[in-house]
Amino acid sequence: MKYNSVLPPFETVDIIKYDGIKSLQSFTDAVAILSESENMGTYEVNGRLMQCYKGDYLIKEANGRIYCLDSEAVSILFEKGGGE
Repeated sequence: MKYNSVLPPFETVDIIKYDGIKSLQSFTDAVAILSESENMGTYEVNGRLMQCYKGDYLIKEANGRIYCLDSEAVSILFEKGGGE
């Protein structure tokens, strides 16, 4: 789903709920599982270490960078949208 950043540079990002490796692979194939359990996972994504917890959201920027944030941070930093 498309969201707009409320802070500069006001980018449009894709956000999906984290649900294990499958949700992460929907954004990129460059994923290696370092560890994964029912409530969290640690991955190497495009050469970077990333840790996500159950209930987090995956954010993908236009430049391809992917990261996880909790629901509170997402509600503060982004609003539903998709256009400029």
